[in-house]
Amino acid sequence: GSGMKVMGRLLALRALINLHLPLGETPEAYWEEPWLEELYHKMSRELDLTARIRTLNRKLDYAHQVVEVLRTDISEKHHTRLEMIIIG
Repeated sequence: GSGMKVMGRLLALRALINLHLPLGETPEAYWEEPWLEELYHKMSRELDLTARIRTLNRKLDYAHQVVEVLRTDISEKHHTRLEMIIIG
């Protein structure tokens, strides 16, 4: 259902942030140019990227937990409803 879609979106966002964007490490293109690598490190420190990524991941963890709780609640209500139908 929609809970699984939301969870999928959260996981896709986490993958984008942690796997596909070079926010936590120096991009390879900068390795060959020491001044670019140093500029990247300075900008990363100035923007506090590591802390921002960590904070974003904590928020994504929380959102994932909320979706999981809601999904479990919906599933339990569905099972209870089925039991009531069977019991009659």
